[in-house]
Amino acid sequence: MSAKPGKPSARIELLDVSSGRRQVFASLQNKFIRSLDWAGAGRGFLVDFAGIGDLHHWQIGLLSYPDGEFREITNDTNSYLFQNSSSNGRSLAAIVRTGPVGRLFLLPSTGTEDPSPPSVPLPIGNLRTFSWDTDGTLLLAGDGKLVRTNTRGKQETSLLRTPGTMVARAPVPCNAGRYLVFEWDHPHGEKNVNVWRMDPDGSNLVQLTTGGDGEDPVCPGRGKWVYYVDATKPQPMRINIDGGRAEPVPGSTVPGGLYAWGNIALSPDGQRLLYLAKVQVPGASTLEYRAVIVNLAADGKQGPELVEVDQRIQYPPQFTPDGSAIAYSITVNGAPNLWLQPLNGQPKRRITNFSSDSYTRVFYWSPDGKTLGTIRSRYDSDVVLLTDSNSSQ
Repeated sequence: MSAKPGKPSARIELLDVSSGRRQVFASLQNKFIRSLDWAGAGRGFLVDFAGIGDLHHWQIGLLSYPDGEFREITNDTNSYLFQNSSSNGRSLAAIVRTGPVGRLFLLPSTGTEDPSPPSVPLPIGNLRTFSWDTDGTLLLAGDGKLVRTNTRGKQETSLLRTPGTMVARAPVPCNAGRYLVFEWDHPHGEKNVNVWRMDPDGSNLVQLTTGGDGEDPVCPGRGKWVYYVDATKPQPMRINIDGGRAEPVPGSTVPGGLYAWGNIALSPDGQRLLYLAKVQVPGASTLEYRAVIVNLAADGKQGPELVEVDQRIQYPPQFTPDGSAIAYSITVNGAPNLWLQPLNGQPKRRITNFSSDSYTRVFYWSPDGKTLGTIRSRYDSDVVLLTDSNSSQ
């Protein structure tokens, strides 16, 4: 079985393990599949899906077997991750997530052994993401607004605020600070996510990308390109800071592989792009994670470099300030922490020592390389039992 994202429909194939023959079982129009599994009693497949234009809103569906008919099991404002179904296929345990609630920690650039360092008091209670401006101030997203503060959480300057709930990613500076670019989820009620541009004071909003998905933009210190993620594509994309037609990043395609999830990153000199991919490894029966490093200066004239990473990786990596290593989060003994992996083949080592079960996704070094900022977030989750009301059993 395989689900293939990157097109207007997700295609599920069945593989005959004895003959190796594949056949298309179903195509789900305008849907992206995160996971699927057999439902109980051979009724078909449970599918964790989102609409192409609503990729942050995961629901559960059932794809019947053998006819391949699809129907929604859930259709509400919650986001679901299914666990398992009963043996008769009439009930389903699933996780409902709310949140997350995040706290920001500013640490020495080399990390810390302190298991409980103090967090930064911020003017945002529900912190979603952060980034660094060119002058070392903080750019924050949460509570339905984008703001700029100093590293003590003071001197708040509002950049963007909208009526109701605004879901956006903290902006990043582009073109030597001339612009800020950011990800904005359906600002006018449309179910899509796109990359936007604004002036450093929050004025002159311009939408750069169109379509169902445009996420996690990054920019080199200088240059015309904005690099970003389109979760429906197998590799990162780029678009001119002044607008125009989006295109795949030259030299970023991995044969037999596809973009996994999460953000992309640039090296401090802006010459290399980093993302996480799932690739088919020779001799392996399943896809494995690899960090993909793209030489942007080659402009597509050479293929990407694949770097082995710990398969427990929880979010895509970032370059260290000197560009000689990558860092990412893994969980060891129940505690998610950041680990540094040199690119010269030396062993990786832990650089934070948090003891809690809060996870780390968002982390960035300051422009001068002296401070490591990281958000520790925790979801509130409930397990719910969904029962087929049409069943007489």
